[in-house]
Amino acid sequence: PTGRLSGSTDGGANFIDNPLFNTAVFRTKGFDVQADYRIRLKEWGLGNVGSLNANFVATYLSKFTTEAGQGTGVYDCAGLFGTTCGTPNPEYRHKLRLTWDIAPIGLAVSANWRYFGSVKLDTNTDDPNLTNGRTNFIDGVIGAKQYLDLSGTYILPTADRNIALRFGISNVGGQNPPILSSNAPNPISSPPFGNGNTFPGVYDSLGRVLFAGITADF
Repeated sequence: PTGRLSGSTDGGANFIDNPLFNTAVFRTKGFDVQADYRIRLKEWGLGNVGSLNANFVATYLSKFTTEAGQGTGVYDCAGLFGTTCGTPNPEYRHKLRLTWDIAPIGLAVSANWRYFGSVKLDTNTDDPNLTNGRTNFIDGVIGAKQYLDLSGTYILPTADRNIALRFGISNVGGQNPPILSSNAPNPISSPPFGNGNTFPGVYDSLGRVLFAGITADF
């Protein structure tokens, strides 16, 4: 009713002064690659033993820049993690799944190789928007991590073939997640980015996991 949006309350010029409100910018640059291959094993002279399927998905992250607000500076988190960059952003990661589908007996078994490239702590860089002036040697690098998962499905030979069993092991090698500081003065893996002294959104925090299930359709 008074005609004022924001700003001065003493009769001066009225204006909106919110330079840090809803002006953040994120930009990513990289390459995504996906390839699939399938072959019937009888073409290799192995008889009617189903097919072999391969699926490969990879991402190369060359840039992941952030500007929290106009004039606050731009920083690149590709290959970094930490108190500003948050969860690890490896420059390279991939998944390669091989599946042996033995359709005649209703069995399919898979092996999945997950790979995450190494990342460095953002505060150890020379970027003035990221560094805190100290070098953290203990938490400075998370090395490359790779996991092997095994899984399978079996369709019971019922009349309607409507009952399927699922089973598998995630992280067969039982690798532990990287352990990082979560307390002051280096709250690297504390919420909201991490939890339990690691980054469960990226790495397997529970080690080896066995699972089994059954699905029945009626």
